[in-house]
Amino acid sequence: MNKMMIALIVGLGITVTCVGYSEKVQADLAAQVVRFHVLANSDTPADQALKLKVRDRIIKEMGDAFADEQGIETIKAIAEEKIPAIVSIAKDEIQKNGQDYDVTAKVGKYPFPTKVYGDVTLPAGNYEALRVVIGE
Repeated sequence: MNKMMIALIVGLGITVTCVGYSEKVQADLAAQVVRFHVLANSDTPADQALKLKVRDRIIKEMGDAFADEQGIETIKAIAEEKIPAIVSIAKDEIQKNGQDYDVTAKVGKYPFPTKVYGDVTLPAGNYEALRVVIGE
């Protein structure tokens, strides 16, 4: 076997090992985390700004309910219980900003891209999440 073939096989082995490790890290994190995701009505700057206002308001008003370190099942149950209040808060913030979009919220498993929050990086993958959808 020539040196090029050996290098290729070793490189492939390292790649497979790294991918397997990355998938395990993502799976371990996904088993411990419920993410919060607000989706805007569109990609326009105005709708994106509104999304951030809605997100911030929900965090401000509902953050204490999720502040204590709790298991994923408890967090999901709290999120389900709080959906009517979360939708109400979102609708109020939307109306305060002169819009009349519908709002839905649901707890489920959704795909996410890699996201960095300060010192914490959540790899891309499927996570349990509270998803708030503004408009369509």
